[in-house]
Amino acid sequence: LLVALADNIMVGELGAAPLAAVSLGNALIFIALSIGIGFSFAITPLVAEADAKDDSEKVKSVFHLGFLLCLVLGILLTLLMFLCEPILYMLDQPKEVVELAIPYMRWVALSLIPLMMFQAIKQFVDGLSKTMYSMIASIVANVINVLLNYLFIYGKFGFPRLEVEGAAIGTFISRIVMVMIVLLLLLSRKQFKKYFI
Repeated sequence: LLVALADNIMVGELGAAPLAAVSLGNALIFIALSIGIGFSFAITPLVAEADAKDDSEKVKSVFHLGFLLCLVLGILLTLLMFLCEPILYMLDQPKEVVELAIPYMRWVALSLIPLMMFQAIKQFVDGLSKTMYSMIASIVANVINVLLNYLFIYGKFGFPRLEVEGAAIGTFISRIVMVMIVLLLLLSRKQFKKYFI
């Protein structure tokens, strides 16, 4: 939600049509995101239950299967968003807004894959009552998203001026970085390494 808010605020500087395009794209993305995150919530109580019984093998099994489920869901939801593009033309929006929204939605749809990977890891560590790691990754990723938005939307410091599409590329990159950060944080702690084997 913070990513979408940052996109709206920063794209809003470009005018009404770009802002409408981002809002339109995010409307469909939010539906897919709600479905994916809803499924991922099942990981936390299962991990917590196994951890309470000191069953590390069960914790690992839930984590691996949960991660796989989220990865597959991320891919399926991305494909669904691509298939939903014609719906944008049926929403009685100006053609200019729809044409700006489609490339934005494509990039943000692709970012659902790393986001769902992160969501699986987040729910796993939440089940172990170790919420700090995913929180750090989320905060850093949001800061990176704002910086990338500034570079790609407005074309600063030699970067191409991509406007609406630039906001989506920033989101895509920041979500990949978010997964990398949380993995690095967890793999640097001995207590988590056994779950990644």
